[in-house]
Amino acid sequence: MSTKPSAQEAAGYSFGKPPDDMEAWREQCRRQMKRSTLFRMKHGWCYTHKPVLDDAPYRIFNSTAEYRAWCRENLPAYLGFHDQSEAV
Repeated sequence: MSTKPSAQEAAGYSFGKPPDDMEAWREQCRRQMKRSTLFRMKHGWCYTHKPVLDDAPYRIFNSTAEYRAWCRENLPAYLGFHDQSEAV
C-alpha cells in the first residue's frame, strides 16, 4: 500500500529539515524561484500576534515624541520599538 504525499511534500517543501548538502539546498531554491511571486507572497509569511500592537485597530498620536513615549511605556522591548540609545 503506497501513501500519497502531502500537498507540502508534493510542492517540494521540507519543513524543519536542514539540507543534506549544498546542492540539495540550491535545488530547493531553484524550485522556489519557479513559483510565482504571488504564490511565494501568499505562502511565505506567517502571522505572529504582536501584543498591544494588535489589540486595537489603530491609534492616533499628536506627535512623534508622543508616539515614542507610548511605545516605551506600553510595548515589550523585543518588538524593537524602543529607542536604540536605551538598549541594554
